[in-house]
Amino acid sequence: MNYLYAAYTVIWLVLFIYMYSLNKKQGELKKEIDHLKQKIAERS
Repeated sequence: MNYLYAAYTVIWLVLFIYMYSLNKKQGELKKEIDHLKQKIAERS
């Protein structure tokens, strides 16, 4: 039964790390999009 708890914990840990990395990447993409929008607005 201990292996079940260990596997459950590892799965949740991996899931949270994956979600954190997606959130971080999304934030970086949003900053880049905002920067590109600003550049486009300056050229107009």
